Amino acid sequence: MKNTKFRHIHAVSSALFFALTILNQQVAYAQRTVSLTQMKCLTTSAEPGVDAWVTGGADVSIGQEVFTSVATLRSGWEFMGSNYIPRHIPASVACRIIPAGSKPRFRTLRLAFGLNNGNSYTKDDTLVRLTVILDGNTVETKEIAKGEQGFLLLDVTNIRSVALKAECIAGRTCPSIVFVQTLLEEAPSSPGSRR
Repeated sequence: MKNTKFRHIHAVSSALFFALTILNQQVAYAQRTVSLTQMKCLTTSAEPGVDAWVTGGADVSIGQEVFTSVATLRSGWEFMGSNYIPRHIPASVACRIIPAGSKPRFRTLRLAFGLNNGNSYTKDDTLVRLTVILDGNTVETKEIAKGEQGFLLLDVTNIRSVALKAECIAGRTCPSIVFVQTLLEEAPSSPGSRR
């Protein structure tokens, strides 16, 4: 009887250990994400005194959907609740995603963005160009109009800095670009490795 009870306890504890080991491995393989908004970012182009990269969540409508923004890229001051990009002054920000002397750790950058319907500068003929620059090299451009959602998936393996530039290319003044996702995804680690 004692032998049977011991075997049962041993079997249950072995099964529990096995399940926890598998769960631990799955966690080790899981991708970790960090928002670009958590990185050190500096304005490289905007009107004097304006921070081009404004972080914080607000509900915005893009097209026929509602999102919570994580950041806004602008080059002009906020006026009556609306941020803008003048035709002659692009909005630009540069973000260091890897501290000096550290090894690169991110694999991809996921960006989702658009023009807030509620921005008074958003018009039917508005057109804004977003340019993505990695380590000083232009890698992607995307034009965005009223009602459109923009998505970019970028390879940032071995990249140290990400710059975003927004230009008003149709109209005298354009609305700021609203970002609803700015995720840096870490490369998956292998079991037994440490960060």
